[in-house]
Amino acid sequence: MSERENLACRHSDAEAHEAHISRQGGQCCPEAQRWFHCLRHFWMRLFFPLVGLFSVVWFLVRVVPKPSRAAYPCQRAAFPLASSFVLWLVGLAGSIAMFRKARRYFVHARLVAAVMCLGLSVGIVWLLLDPVQRPAAAMDVPLPNLPLGVARGVQPGRVVWIHDPNATDWDGYNSTQPWYDDAHTDPAVVQKMVSRAIRGLAGESTEARAWDKLLRYFNQVRGKGDVGYVAGEKVAIKINNTLCYNASTTTFEKRSENRNRIDNSPQMIAALLGQLVNVVGVAQQDISIGDPGRIMPGFIYNRVHPQFPDVCYLASNGGLARLRGFG
Repeated sequence: MSERENLACRHSDAEAHEAHISRQGGQCCPEAQRWFHCLRHFWMRLFFPLVGLFSVVWFLVRVVPKPSRAAYPCQRAAFPLASSFVLWLVGLAGSIAMFRKARRYFVHARLVAAVMCLGLSVGIVWLLLDPVQRPAAAMDVPLPNLPLGVARGVQPGRVVWIHDPNATDWDGYNSTQPWYDDAHTDPAVVQKMVSRAIRGLAGESTEARAWDKLLRYFNQVRGKGDVGYVAGEKVAIKINNTLCYNASTTTFEKRSENRNRIDNSPQMIAALLGQLVNVVGVAQQDISIGDPGRIMPGFIYNRVHPQFPDVCYLASNGGLARLRGFG
């Protein structure tokens, strides 16, 4: 066969394959589809126990030492998986118990009882596997601009987003200069942005009135009455130093590949602390700030500490004038 005939043959085969797929409505052949679904169900059955076990362990490790953590979003997401897994284990144990009883009844020639126990054992297994095999229900398509859930907050449902291009002139990840230096992130512009955010969230024209409104709402929601901040009350600020994972707990430096990836801006933290100390009137020693699962990196601490030396700076393991995480 010549090369031209060979190419024509291949082209003909490709056309026939495309025609077959077209006849199937754009889907692969039924046999391949059946194998795909079997493989998917197998992995789903394996996936559920693993995720369920992890959810149980995660829930117990986090909630048992501090029950109030049960209200955290991550725990509220883990609880249904954990409880479903526990019920699954109970059902599995019941199925095994029924199977063992059936086997004993067969040995003693008690056929009716044996068949009943065997039927219960198989039925329990079928019920355990049925939710995995059942196709997921289609979710309603959300309507555009229609709020989801219940609006909360001093201005229910309000979210404030502040943008100012003059806040930074950093060239990006490949820049040879750090983004967190005052030379590239303007503290004065950041302070104005934080002020606008607080006033915008509360719907007030001054910082003092905005903070008073926010804190009064906070106390009212928690049943403390219509009162603002009272001197001596503690303030804890949880920041997200996400990219400080596996960082040095002795030098408090990020890994080299993460040093130019943006975490919390020290200028923003300084602006927030300035609002609490100078506007709200919170004593520095009554403020704690940090990420309990990460370090307090030097680029934040060295920039903010000289301005607010009495604030409690938290780190996962403590050290270098940082205290150990949240209790």
